Amino acid sequence: VERQWKERPGHDNKFHQGWVVTNTRFTSDAIAFGTCMGMELVSWDHPRHGSLRERVDASGLHPITCLSTLKRSEKERLLHDGVVLCTTLLDNAALLEAAGVKGNRAARILSEAKELTARIEQ
Repeated sequence: VERQWKERPGHDNKFHQGWVVTNTRFTSDAIAFGTCMGMELVSWDHPRHGSLRERVDASGLHPITCLSTLKRSEKERLLHDGVVLCTTLLDNAALLEAAGVKGNRAARILSEAKELTARIEQ
């Protein structure tokens, strides 16, 4: 396949590589197969340097699904409304109210999101 790409006009300078990225873990067989096939593999704990966990922590792009203070139904509502990241909630707390979260619960949720952000900045 790669040879065919390279033979086509305009593809000589393009880079083609297979990646598998997952928010779970790879089995040892999956790592062996992917490595043998020349694929880049990224999972929650693989590779040792550059894992998904490290990438999320370094970027601060934590999904709202990691907030333990949000109920499942609230997460689903926010995701349906296009809210994916904790930073989005911190930038616009009114999104919580639109999802039916008010008062002290909203404050606790925002506090948890801030804690995640604070851990990143330290």
